[in-house]
Amino acid sequence: MTSRAEIRHGSHEDITNMLHRQGTSDHMALSKALFESLNQSLLDIMLSSPLPLIRAIAVMDARFGKRRLEKFDASQEHELVSIAYKLRSSSIEPNPILRQQKGQAPSGIEVEP
Repeated sequence: MTSRAEIRHGSHEDITNMLHRQGTSDHMALSKALFESLNQSLLDIMLSSPLPLIRAIAVMDARFGKRRLEKFDASQEHELVSIAYKLRSSSIEPNPILRQQKGQAPSGIEVEP
């Protein structure tokens, strides 16, 4: 956590950078990033954004397919991105073929050992 003394003695740029590292952004930067995300054709650009909200939107985006969702590691992500990942994962039935490869039977199908 950042102390008040650090905030008082830091420059505007230092404080802005510190807030970005914590996943916090000012209103204007957030609005600009949201607008830009609507116009980005590459999902990878959104996933590499420094803003957790943009990465969370990328995970919820329809272009973020089932295969990518199954490969995505949310364990090192911001809490907001992890929540978006869990929400999206719970709404999609996993690919039955991939579940069989992992040793899990697809829903409603019994697999003999």
